[in-house]
Amino acid sequence: MTDGGTFSRGQWALAAGVALALHGLLAWAWLAATPPLAPASGGHGGLRVGTLSLGAAEAPRVTAVAAEAPTRAVPRPTATQTMAEVAPPPRQTEAEAVRPPRPEPPPRAPSQRPPQRTSERPTERTSTAQPRDDKGGHAGGDSGREGAVGADHEARPLPDNPRPVYPLLARRQGIEGRVLIRVAVLDSGRVGRAEVSRGSGARALDNAALAAVRRWRFHPALRNGQAIAATITVPVIFRLED
Repeated sequence: MTDGGTFSRGQWALAAGVALALHGLLAWAWLAATPPLAPASGGHGGLRVGTLSLGAAEAPRVTAVAAEAPTRAVPRPTATQTMAEVAPPPRQTEAEAVRPPRPEPPPRAPSQRPPQRTSERPTERTSTAQPRDDKGGHAGGDSGREGAVGADHEARPLPDNPRPVYPLLARRQGIEGRVLIRVAVLDSGRVGRAEVSRGSGARALDNAALAAVRRWRFHPALRNGQAIAATITVPVIFRLED
């Protein structure tokens, strides 16, 4: 360098030589670090070697980026999604958990009404309730009636009527029998007429039964709530063991 601050020609030549030497060293170091490649077929080998060397040097970088791409693409679950997945199911109240299902009511069976029975009242009925005298005679309220169609109930003897007397001679002889007395009962309950409808075979028993029934009182037959006259048949039975 001169006193005026400028380089001389010799100094410029020295600086240029040093720069060339440095560039040469850098080129040699770069070539020494790069591994030798196989020679390519055909001409222009220098251009292809340079191209392949650059591709081989850049290939690992592309692979590394491709490997990192899936890791970055995976989204992380947010706090809202985590709470939605972990949220417990709704709890049932104790009343809903304990309450049993209501049973279905059984189907109703169709009601079947029994057919109405038409009662036909006989014109003559035999009653087994019979007064008994001290000597063993029985009298029954065999209550058939004539001409009293549609009566609410038929005439029947009162329970406190006097009992027929068992004839002493018939008892000693061991005679038993059953006498049917036909009685016309007035609407007042008194006997209008009485006669033997069927005898027992023993006149003494027939007369004793007829005499007792003529003194009896009866419940008159009723029709539409009104007392009417009616005819019934009353059995009188004589038994030795009574």
